[in-house]
Amino acid sequence: MKERKQENKKVLEKEEEKQEKSESEKLEKKKKNKAVVNARELKISRKHASAICAFICGMTPSEAIALLEQVIKLKRAIPMKGELPHRKGMKSGRYPLKAASLFIKLLKGLISNALVNGLDTQRLIIAEASAHSGGKVSMLKKGKICHIKLVAREQDLNGKESKK
Repeated sequence: MKERKQENKKVLEKEEEKQEKSESEKLEKKKKNKAVVNARELKISRKHASAICAFICGMTPSEAIALLEQVIKLKRAIPMKGELPHRKGMKSGRYPLKAASLFIKLLKGLISNALVNGLDTQRLIIAEASAHSGGKVSMLKKGKICHIKLVAREQDLNGKESKK
C-alpha cells in the first residue's frame, strides 16, 4: 500500500516537471524575431503607398515617422516616378498627406508590436514594406483601396539583420 503511494507521488512529480518544462518552452517560443503590421482596405492610392514604402524601407521606425511628419508639414517630398514636377533637391515627387498620416499610425503600431514580441526598438529596421491594390471597387464606393504590410526586424550590432 505504501509502495503504491510512493510510486503515485513519483509519477505525479514527473508529470508536474513535464508541465513546467512545456510552459517554459512556450514562453521561449513566444519571442519572435520580427514585428508585423498588416493594414487592409485603406482608402489611399496604391501609387502613393508604394512610393512611401520604397522611401521608408531600410530605416528605423522612429526615423521614418520623423521624415513622414516632415512630409505632412510640406518640408520634404516623397520621390515618385512618372510625369511629376521636380522638387527641391531631387527629381520628381509629391506630398501625399493622407497616406503619410496613415503610415505614421502603422509605424506606431509596428513599434508597439515589437515591444509585445520582446524586441529592442532601438535596433529595429523596416525590412519589408509593400503595398498592394485592394481589388475591384464597386461603383458606389468610388475610391482607391490599398493593402499594406510592414515587417520590422532587429538589426545586429554590425549592421546586418538578425536571422534567428
